[in-house]
Amino acid sequence: MQEEETRTTPGSRISIPEIARRLSLGRMAVYQLLENRTIPSIRLGRRWIVTRYAYEQWEKTCGMSGAEHISMPERAAQAGM
Repeated sequence: MQEEETRTTPGSRISIPEIARRLSLGRMAVYQLLENRTIPSIRLGRRWIVTRYAYEQWEKTCGMSGAEHISMPERAAQAGM
């Protein structure tokens, strides 16, 4: 139950090593994704802040936002085809 509460707490953060583990990447690869703005984050000085909520939303959509993750049949229906 404690873990579930941590995930839903606004402002809870996820660490770089945890992101690396979840993506099966090295830490340096994760830092590159942060630099490229691929993973939603904020930079404070030399420190990267990644909220658990933003990361998990990004992970669910494979990094795509909005219309980018609509399937082809859904796009055809929206276009009136």
